Amino acid sequence: VLHRPPDVCVSGINHGSNSSINVIYSGTMSAAMEAAIEGVPSVGFSLLDYRFEADFEVARHVAETVTRRMLEDRLPPHSL
Repeated sequence: VLHRPPDVCVSGINHGSNSSINVIYSGTMSAAMEAAIEGVPSVGFSLLDYRFEADFEVARHVAETVTRRMLEDRLPPHSL
């Protein structure tokens, strides 16, 4: 679909945790891991709040900041 590999892969933001044992079955982290395996620096974001009305504003800000930093610092291929 793309004419070149993407600069980064950003997955999420999802409800719940993407830490510890949850990484094994997290779809958010699976997407990021698959991209990293293909050589694309990747990151997955989550918000540990399962409420329907959860406020994602802070998580959005963090995701934007981290993603911009990843693009500026040009992480090595396969970084996750």
